[in-house]
Amino acid sequence: MPSTTSIFSCAGLIRFVTRQRKTSLFTRTPNLAALVSVSASPPRFSTSTMSGELVLVSGATGYLGAWVCKKLQEKGYRVRGTVRSLKNTDKVNFLYNLTTDAKYPLELVEADLLDVESWPRAVKDCKYVIHTASPFVVAKPKNEDELIKPAREGTLNVLRAAADAGTVEHVVVTSSIAAVMDRAPREGIYTEEDWSIPEKQEFVYEKSKTLAEKAAWDFVKELPHGKKFGLTTLQPSCIFGPLLSKNPGTSVDSIAELLEGKIPALPKLYLPCVDVRDVAEAHARAISVDGTVGKRILVNSSTEFYPEMATWVQEEFGPQGYKISTRQLPNAITKLGSCFSTQLKEMRHIGEKSKEFSTERLRTVLGIEPIPVKDTLITMCYSLIERGKVNKTDKYRGPPSN
Repeated sequence: MPSTTSIFSCAGLIRFVTRQRKTSLFTRTPNLAALVSVSASPPRFSTSTMSGELVLVSGATGYLGAWVCKKLQEKGYRVRGTVRSLKNTDKVNFLYNLTTDAKYPLELVEADLLDVESWPRAVKDCKYVIHTASPFVVAKPKNEDELIKPAREGTLNVLRAAADAGTVEHVVVTSSIAAVMDRAPREGIYTEEDWSIPEKQEFVYEKSKTLAEKAAWDFVKELPHGKKFGLTTLQPSCIFGPLLSKNPGTSVDSIAELLEGKIPALPKLYLPCVDVRDVAEAHARAISVDGTVGKRILVNSSTEFYPEMATWVQEEFGPQGYKISTRQLPNAITKLGSCFSTQLKEMRHIGEKSKEFSTERLRTVLGIEPIPVKDTLITMCYSLIERGKVNKTDKYRGPPSN
């Protein structure tokens, strides 16, 4: 999710399994679009809400980052987003039209995670910083530092700039459920009190998210009084939901391939899932709701069985001419494949058994009632088609009107 975005970008891990079909192991054989979350309990908003204060959002072109920008604009904030290159108009221009009736136009600036000098300019005059930007690599890199360094040092570069700016009061960092979930089998529900152990994390993406979040908390703890600001970290699960552009990155590819019939068999995995709109709303509320400073907040809807998710898609889109497989991949093939693949081995550990995660803080502190995963998935599929990511069939009838 992330987007990602995801369990530790679950979307990327699922893609890894399905793309093995090219090898000998895996041969090829209501108006949901308008659905929004509602408050579970009325949160206490600070007086800053809708006051036009400036918020920096790193990674604005990302699947999640774009949604965060949109939510903030809808709430009346001034928003400055970071992008790697303003010259890449195909990836950037859609951001200017996220909220057509926005009170303030979106401002975009260039910044790179490891470019130390780019962040003071980006943070200048901001009261809030929301750090969603993160490197993502599906395949295991030759050197772990290829992913860990930009994740950890990139986060610290943003935090150092925030501390030096003199105007930043609150920073929200997008972490991951990877920083909560350990590898050993366990009973009970995971909560924000749980931490992953980096030394036991084999998959480099999950390790990078854990180390980056730990570095953020350590950094803020050691800040001198004159530079201190509040910190909140959010741990989203596998992120799904509607797109804001045709090219949101790799986070949506697994569902697009499912809808296109490119996944012949489904691994028997359990995925903790959440709607991208709920994750974006959580980020926006984290800077405006009382009681979030100093907290970790898990952002999850529910844990679902991946083949069952495919069945939901088939029931909705099969009659519309889409050929979605609901056949389950035998455990023996998954087990055999894990002997040759570190990524597949990790997948078995991640989703082989159902794991539950607390949503208490999400509901009581942020006041968010998560969107049901089935609604999220169906809305996402319609969005993939309407955005041109997946082709329309002759039988396609479009999203429900109500």
